[in-house]
Amino acid sequence: MSDYMVPNPYLQGLRGHRERLRPHTEFIRWAFNGIKNIMEAGAWKSSRADEVYALFADWQSQVRSAAEMAEATVDQAISAQLEEVPLDAWQVRWRSML
Repeated sequence: MSDYMVPNPYLQGLRGHRERLRPHTEFIRWAFNGIKNIMEAGAWKSSRADEVYALFADWQSQVRSAAEMAEATVDQAISAQLEEVPLDAWQVRWRSML
């Protein structure tokens, strides 16, 4: 094991991935608010509209949960990494496939 420490390129790659992920997860959180607001304002009223709204609300919840899980997974991987690693660590030889 090397005594020479270098910045962790794997950690840098994960942080870059997190930044590239952010616009997508923000869009997921925002995108469905318009439809929900329109439905809640009474744009469509019927028993069928109630069914569609319930399905939509469930789907929206699942999609938001997936976005949060994706963020949490990357955040967990980031927190598990050291800022610097030995020169011969696997993180130094890592190549981004993201």
